[in-house]
Amino acid sequence: MTVSSVQALCLRETLAGNDDDLARRFFATVAGAIDDAWLVTRLFDQAMPHVGADRAQRALSRLARIAMAVGSRDALVSRRIARVAGLLDRPSALTSPAVVTRALGAGLGAGLDRMRPARDARPGGFDPLPPGPARGFHALAVSSVTREGTDRVLLEFAVPLRLTERFRFAAGQHVVIRGVVGGRTIRRSYSLYTAPGDGRVRIAVKRQPGGAFSGFAVDRLRVGTVLHVSEPTGGFGVPHAGGHHAAVAAGSGITPILSIAEDVLRADPAATFTLHYGSRDEPGIMLEHRVSALAARFPGRLRVTHHLSRAGRLPAATDDVAYRHGRLGPATVADVEADRWFLCGPEALSRAVADALTARGVPHDRLRVEFFDTRDPAPATGPADAAPARVTLTGYGDDLVFTMPGDRHVLPAAVREREDLPYSCLGGSCGTCLYTVEHGEVVMDPDPLLAISADDLAAGRVLACRTRPASAEVVLRFSPGPSAR
Repeated sequence: MTVSSVQALCLRETLAGNDDDLARRFFATVAGAIDDAWLVTRLFDQAMPHVGADRAQRALSRLARIAMAVGSRDALVSRRIARVAGLLDRPSALTSPAVVTRALGAGLGAGLDRMRPARDARPGGFDPLPPGPARGFHALAVSSVTREGTDRVLLEFAVPLRLTERFRFAAGQHVVIRGVVGGRTIRRSYSLYTAPGDGRVRIAVKRQPGGAFSGFAVDRLRVGTVLHVSEPTGGFGVPHAGGHHAAVAAGSGITPILSIAEDVLRADPAATFTLHYGSRDEPGIMLEHRVSALAARFPGRLRVTHHLSRAGRLPAATDDVAYRHGRLGPATVADVEADRWFLCGPEALSRAVADALTARGVPHDRLRVEFFDTRDPAPATGPADAAPARVTLTGYGDDLVFTMPGDRHVLPAAVREREDLPYSCLGGSCGTCLYTVEHGEVVMDPDPLLAISADDLAAGRVLACRTRPASAEVVLRFSPGPSAR
């Protein structure tokens, strides 16, 4: 159970009637039922400042705000505060030495400037509490924060035992972070960089210019912060298979490649893997320590070549890790032969390498391409005078029925009607929005790098983010792939 801002708004009017017993019963019930105790404190802060304006209530509002600033730094403190706010515990529960010590440390770390309302409400800032629940998302506390340089951070999430199965993942899958920026709900996709079976859910975040979530993660995220995280999804990886695998990655594109490489090499002692990885310079190599450790763990089976576009002196090479000057591009892999290829990085690089491999005769079913792009999706290419269509999306909660222009893609139009629909990138590269056409006619963009297989196409499936209606009525049923749950 989660609590939305709408519920808090309704509660304000109820509490304004000065029914003290109702307030006690409400908070006690919520604190006992909610799956993320910290949200109780957030709800408490939203509702209570509006129960009048006397001095005591204004003081309560300030205390709640300070409690939020301290609790956002420490999960134990946040849970104790939430239980007190929910009237499940007496205030004396906050006076134990362990809680006091951790609260003081969290308070110093937060700083007085972070306790001011203006700081939390600054325009464009990322708010980790989205308005209401979304199917497949869960509130997870950040259990580990490791910063790499000034522009990267590694995060690990604490997954409760009851959610263990839901967060079991396949190599190459990703999770989605959901939050709010400027009053608009946003989603950001991040690949899991560890191999399946480790029992750890970890992502790496690199600061992007103007990045809504990445700046918040790199600069402000702390252990104990709660984020709304989707269950793992995506079909970038492949089932265990031997042979020789090759990958081209750049920047944060290394994250799913690392998961796939480790999974392949662990599963089959005869498998080999070649990785070409592009970065600006050595300090800019994301997860360099993990890449080197993996090469040392599988000597002679994992060969890594770093391509550094702006490096001065190159680092010393080892038997399995080499360094080169220059940019990574199609010519880099012109002589590499492999049974399977994985490409993950900027769209221009991935497309250029994919085109070169296809020209060499590499079949499409041996080539996997992924790039996450959260910019506004490109407009559909349908005729401008296309008639409006009545679209029904089914198979994911309640049916959604809406009317949309015939020259637009289905999913972006549908998300305006219902934000909790399954999607990650809106660009066709994640494969999350796979639907079966049950009625009517549609047209999907002819892009060979879309995350949809020949078998899916033959079965009448489409990616809703790159599909437009071509008849007056269309019915699409959500049909997730075997790895996209």
